[in-house]
Amino acid sequence: YISLMMEVKRWWKRNKTRKNLIIYTYGIELEKILAAIWIKKRLDGAKIYTIIPDIPKFVNIKDSKIYILLKNISEKLSRKKLPSIDYFILYSKHMADYYGLPSNRWILMEGSISIDDILYLNECKKNKNENFIIMYSGTISAIRGVPKLLEAFSSYKKKNIELWLTGSGDYKEKILEKTLSDKRIKYFGYLDNRKDVLKLEKQADLLMHIRISEAAYAPYCFPSKIFEYLATGNIVATVKIKGIPDDYYKYMLTIEELTENGIHEVIEKAMSMDDDERDRFVSLAKEFVITKKNSYVQAKRILEFAKIDL
Repeated sequence: YISLMMEVKRWWKRNKTRKNLIIYTYGIELEKILAAIWIKKRLDGAKIYTIIPDIPKFVNIKDSKIYILLKNISEKLSRKKLPSIDYFILYSKHMADYYGLPSNRWILMEGSISIDDILYLNECKKNKNENFIIMYSGTISAIRGVPKLLEAFSSYKKKNIELWLTGSGDYKEKILEKTLSDKRIKYFGYLDNRKDVLKLEKQADLLMHIRISEAAYAPYCFPSKIFEYLATGNIVATVKIKGIPDDYYKYMLTIEELTENGIHEVIEKAMSMDDDERDRFVSLAKEFVITKKNSYVQAKRILEFAKIDL
C-alpha cells in the first residue's frame, strides 16, 4: 500500500490541475480503493469506475485462520468504502447482489479475449491427431474439480484417447503419479509462455472447463479460460455455473454433473459428432467470441458506460 500511494502522489503532482477525470481500478482490494478515493478527493469532478473480476474473499483460499481473518477484515473495510465508488464493471451479475449495488451503477462485462490471442490462434496450425485429445488447462487443484476429471478419465477405457493437462496447483503430484499408471495421461506442467498454452489448446479435440458448481465462489466469477477455449475452434465442454451468462451455453457442450457418468457422456457426445456437425458447432462458437467478446468491443462498452466519446 505504501509503495502504491507513493506512486499515486507522484502522479497527482503532475496531474493535479486536471478536471472531470475518470479513475479506473482493476479489482476491489482495499489498497486500490483507498488510492482511488485519495485521488478523487483532490481532483474536481473525478469519478471512480471499478472493474471487479472476482471477489477477493474467494481468491487464493488458504487454511490459515489468520489469513482468513485478515481477508474478512479487509472485505469489511472495502465494503464501507463502496459508496465512494461511482460505478462498477462486473464480471458476474451476481456480484451486484453480493455487494448490494443498485442497477443504475453497474454493467456486466465478463472480460475479453485479446486481439493478440485471436491472431495467434488463427496462425497456429492444427495437426491431425491419431488419438482424440481431451485437454484441461488451468489451476491443478481439488477445489477446481481436477480429481473428478482424472478419475472419470481413468475409468474411461477406450485406448484411442488422451488427456492433456497444463497448469500448477496442489494436485499436481497426484497427476504425476497417474501418468505412470496410465500412459494416456500427459502432464505438461506449468507453462510460462502463454503462446505455448494456446498452441497446445489448438491441438486438442475437446477442451474441458471444470469447476465445483456448488462452491461458494462459483456465482461470482467468470472463467476467462472459456474465451481462449472458444477461440481455438475446438469443441468446448463446461460445467454449468451461475457466473457464466446463459448466452454462452449454446456454444459449448454441458457437463450435466461433474461425475464419472457426466464426464463420460460429454466425451461420448464430442466424439460422436461427424465432421459437418462439429465444424458448424465450433465455427459459431469461434465467431461469437472473436466478434462479440474481443478486447476492443468490451473496452468500447466500458467507455460507452462512462459516456466517453469514441
